[in-house]
Amino acid sequence: MLMCISCFAVVTIYIFKYLIDPSDRSNIVDRTNNVIIVSDQLVSTLKDTRTNARNYLITDNESFLKSFTKDVSLIDQHLALLKRLTRNSQFQKIRVDSLEFEITKIVSFNKELITLKQSADINKARNSINTQSDEVLMDKVRLLQNEIQNEENLSLQKPKDKKQSSIGNMNWLMAFFMMIVVFIMTLEYLNNRISTSARSKTEDDLQKSKWFSTTLSSIGDAVIATDNQGNVTFMNPVAQSLTGWEEDDAKGISLDIIFDIINEETRNTVESPVRKVLQHGKVVGLANHTLLIRKDKSEIPIDDSAAPIMDSNGKIEGVVLVFRDVTEQKKNGIALKESEEKFQKAFQASAAGISITRISDATYHEVNDTFTQLTGYTKEELIGHSSSELNMIASINKREEVLQQVRDHGSAKDFELTVRQKSGKIIEVLASVETIVWRNEKYAINIIYDITERKKAETDLAFANKELESFSYSVSHDLRSPLRSIIGYSKILEEDHRDTLNDEGKRVLDIIRRNSLKMNSLIDDLLLFSKLGRKEIQKSEIDTETLVHQVLAEIKQANFYRANVTTKSLLPICADPALFTQVWMNLISNALKYSGNKENPTIEIGSHEEENEVVYSIKDNGAGFDMQYADKLFGVFQRLHKAQEFEGTGIGLSIVKRIVMRHGGRVWAEGKINEGATFYFSLPLKA
Repeated sequence: MLMCISCFAVVTIYIFKYLIDPSDRSNIVDRTNNVIIVSDQLVSTLKDTRTNARNYLITDNESFLKSFTKDVSLIDQHLALLKRLTRNSQFQKIRVDSLEFEITKIVSFNKELITLKQSADINKARNSINTQSDEVLMDKVRLLQNEIQNEENLSLQKPKDKKQSSIGNMNWLMAFFMMIVVFIMTLEYLNNRISTSARSKTEDDLQKSKWFSTTLSSIGDAVIATDNQGNVTFMNPVAQSLTGWEEDDAKGISLDIIFDIINEETRNTVESPVRKVLQHGKVVGLANHTLLIRKDKSEIPIDDSAAPIMDSNGKIEGVVLVFRDVTEQKKNGIALKESEEKFQKAFQASAAGISITRISDATYHEVNDTFTQLTGYTKEELIGHSSSELNMIASINKREEVLQQVRDHGSAKDFELTVRQKSGKIIEVLASVETIVWRNEKYAINIIYDITERKKAETDLAFANKELESFSYSVSHDLRSPLRSIIGYSKILEEDHRDTLNDEGKRVLDIIRRNSLKMNSLIDDLLLFSKLGRKEIQKSEIDTETLVHQVLAEIKQANFYRANVTTKSLLPICADPALFTQVWMNLISNALKYSGNKENPTIEIGSHEEENEVVYSIKDNGAGFDMQYADKLFGVFQRLHKAQEFEGTGIGLSIVKRIVMRHGGRVWAEGKINEGATFYFSLPLKA
């Protein structure tokens, strides 16, 4: 009887082991749960990576860049773990490899955006975002994640099917029970082998459990596992750090004590997600604004998700809770919100008229109060409509050039528009356009300033200047005729009657001639000055070094000088050659004149590039000047030295200033009395 009982027990063990095999079922459940958890963590971290990259582009806040780098590292960890979990399934391995490929492209895409941002090529970065390729890749990632999780869920059903099939064979085996008894010794032998195999499998299960524990301990998120009563069974190091509880102290304690959470805004206790999972058997997550109360009563903002742990029969035997510290994300969110609020305040408070239009249909998306005042339309009349519908743009200066700038660079600066107000009144505005990408759609920020009064003043000033130039020319021309008579008759008087004049008469005659000649020089300079305002500028590339040497040779031929003149590297420039011959002639003559009384007069001429302009200088060691009168140097007929000390009319530097300013440049000087002076002028590189 004992032999039969032993035989029956052996057969029962044989059937249970080889037909039902619950240990295999348990291993599959554990692996499936881990694959689902890790794939969820992977996609969640990828979303954070994309969000941090875009927040960095918008705010230029370095904390977003740090979070991005941290998330990329976490993605690598999650992928490595997912590969280990699915290495025994060929089909899952293919899916995980595809998932890694798509995720790598998304990370590379966002790294490229950050690189473009850091290289100041923000327009290219915006255009790259607008391609929406990133979102297409993200859809592929979600699809692959679903396929991986669906495959894992299907793997849970296969052992069940195997079990149902095995029950059908049970009766057949029992029919041969008596035959098996005959081979009792053989079954004893098999029993020994089965016992050995069971021990081996138990050791494997312990090893796998240790491996999964080590794996969960190494990931970047906090992980807590509970039994089906909600008591803690496992905590990884991150969970211990965030909660302030050691794993040994927390084991066996209710999760409600370890994981104490409240709503940040209401301060009310938040229901434990583990309780929800135990009740409903579904994956749940926390709402926003959740705070974790740590063991030391300090608080940290978190987000989390909880999922059920199933046994081999599909029953809940516990819950795994995954959560993370979102302090940095929250700070970044607050910074982003503050940035948006600042933009909105600046947008509304700006003295410029600002509008935001959607490029796809050119309709107004937002306008500030100044824009409504300038156009005469209300906000409601503008939003959703285009300037073409409202017949607002009367004309645009250099329209094609402006459009080309927007197409090539994403912006256009300082172009003039003629705008028709709602009332029909025409105003002149100075406009700038900058394109942006918001929510995957292109918009244009348009900024306008009313320059109607300025344009009117410029027109009036131009007319007045033209009248003044004409008057100056006429007066100068008309003065020459009587002046020529004075000079001519005084010369006749000197030649024909000098012998009959006494000494006083001769002295008076010399004064008349000398002052007449001086007045003639003044008139010549005045005529030249007035002509400069009317002369059309003919620009070409100038070899400055050659031009300066030609001027020096001409001065030396007309009037010998003894100064030591040195020229350093002189950069070429685009300007009117005739006018700049006059500039160099006046500046060099001025330096020679005011250094002529020095024992060893020296003059240095040089140039250098500075930002967007070329700066030329001419330095002498002559009489110098008092810097408090520097603003008078370039005025018409302004002189800082007496005529008896240095001859001249006081108009040479005025001519220099006028020529340089007509080329878009500027002039200035530095000096010190009796220590010399340096005169500078600059011209834009793109003159």
